[in-house]
Amino acid sequence: MREKTILALLVLLATAAYAFAFRGVYAQGFTRANASRWIYQHIPGPLNLPIETAGDVYTQPVSVPYNLVLRPDLPLNLQFTARQSGVLRRVTLGRVFDRQQNPADVGLRLLVSLTEDGSQVLATGEVRLSPTDSEPPVLTLDRVLPVNGGETLYFAMLPLSGGENALQGSLDLQIQTVAGDLATVPLDVRAFLDSGGQFLPLTFALDGTLQTATLQASLPEAPPPTPKTLTLTLAAQPDGSQVLGSASLTDTFEQPVAADGSEFAFTFDTPVPLAEDTTYYLFLSVQGEGAALELRGAALANEGDWDDGLP
Repeated sequence: MREKTILALLVLLATAAYAFAFRGVYAQGFTRANASRWIYQHIPGPLNLPIETAGDVYTQPVSVPYNLVLRPDLPLNLQFTARQSGVLRRVTLGRVFDRQQNPADVGLRLLVSLTEDGSQVLATGEVRLSPTDSEPPVLTLDRVLPVNGGETLYFAMLPLSGGENALQGSLDLQIQTVAGDLATVPLDVRAFLDSGGQFLPLTFALDGTLQTATLQASLPEAPPPTPKTLTLTLAAQPDGSQVLGSASLTDTFEQPVAADGSEFAFTFDTPVPLAEDTTYYLFLSVQGEGAALELRGAALANEGDWDDGLP
C-alpha cells in the first residue's frame, strides 16, 4: 500500500512539473511577438506616435500606403486606434524623400506584336532606369524573336511607375544578324510614350534575331531645392471635425532626416490626451512648388492569414 502511495505521489509530482513547465512556455511570450514589440519601439515607421504613459513612452507606428507620394492635390488621410492611454505631444516621421531631389526609378514595358491592334503579341520585356545606374540598363524579351528583312512588326511601350513622362532618349533594339554581327535599331522613347500605348510599325532591313535592347536615356536633373510645408492635423472624427491638435513643419527635405540627424517632427502647441482602444484620424498635407514627398519607414506586416496576432 505504501509503495502504491509513493508511486501515485511521484506521478502527481511529474504531472504537476510538466504542467508548470508547459505553462511557463506561454507565460514568457513567443519570440516573434517579443521581437515585434522591440521593433515597434526602436525602428521608426513612416509615422510614429510617442505616447507618454505613466512613467514611460510607448511608441506606436502608423503605416502609410506603399509608394504613396504626397502632393498638394493628394493629401493623406489615416486612422489609428491608440494602443495605450497617455499624452501625445508630437508625431515623428521616419524618413522623408523629396521625389524632385531623389527621383525614383522609372520603368518601361515593351510589347512586340504581329498585328497593329496588338491582338497577337509575340514577346514582352521590361526595363528599369535608376538614377544610380552607371551603364545603360538592358531589356530582355521573354523569348528570342526571329526577324526578317522587309517584315513589319508592331511595337508598344507602356510606363511602369508613372515617372516616365520626363524620360528622353531611345530604346535600342539589338539585332543579331545571320552573319554574326550586332545591328542596332533605335526606338524613340518619347514618341512611343506620347502615343499612349499604341502599337507603332517597324520594318526590318535585315534578317536575324531579337531578344535584348538597351535603354539609352537619362533622368532629368533635379531642380534647386525649395521649401515645402507639411501640415498634420489630429481629429476625433473621420471628416476632420473635433480637431485635437495641429502642427506644421517647413523644410527643403534635401535629406530624409533633419539637419541635426534627428527625425522630422510635428510638435503640437497643446499636448493631446489619447485613450486606449479609441480611434483617431490623421490628416497630412503638403504645400510648395512642385512638392512631391514620399514617407518611408518600417511597415507592419504579417506573413499570412495563419500568423498569430502580433502586438
